[in-house]
Amino acid sequence: MTAPPIPDDATLEREAVRLCRRYIDEVVLPFDFCPWAAPALRQQRVEIIALSQPVATLGPPLVQAARQGARALDRCWQRPELELVLLVYPRFRLARADFDALVRAVRDEAGARFVMAAFHPDATADTSHPERLVPFLRRSPDPMVQALRKDVLDRIEPGRGTGTAFVSLDR
Repeated sequence: MTAPPIPDDATLEREAVRLCRRYIDEVVLPFDFCPWAAPALRQQRVEIIALSQPVATLGPPLVQAARQGARALDRCWQRPELELVLLVYPRFRLARADFDALVRAVRDEAGARFVMAAFHPDATADTSHPERLVPFLRRSPDPMVQALRKDVLDRIEPGRGTGTAFVSLDR
């Protein structure tokens, strides 16, 4: 039995974006998992970017992937119609906790213009407390960073959304 061929970067990125769109259409929107992002998703004010940078070890590969993500966010910042950017990392091969380190590194590189959340396929269900279940609900086909423009959160009406709260630390 021969191994399937390894896809080139363009094919992998195209497939990662397709799977992310399917995840949004079949899971996120129907179950209202993200009331903050739902309006942007429904009104197509979203950019999905697959980054094929391999990350199989900590150190330089993780730093390079974070810089690649921050550069993508910088390009998206120049497009004010975009409210949400999803950075998909289909070649991230480390544990979920290590992906949290990548998200922190992207945040450090990109600055405070975006608020970010980590989504990872390897989260287990922890029912010991309600908020411990959130990573399980955020299981995505590939590791993904959700980056929402901070100015979008600043405009959100207090009653919008269910089950999630936002408190501004600026005031």
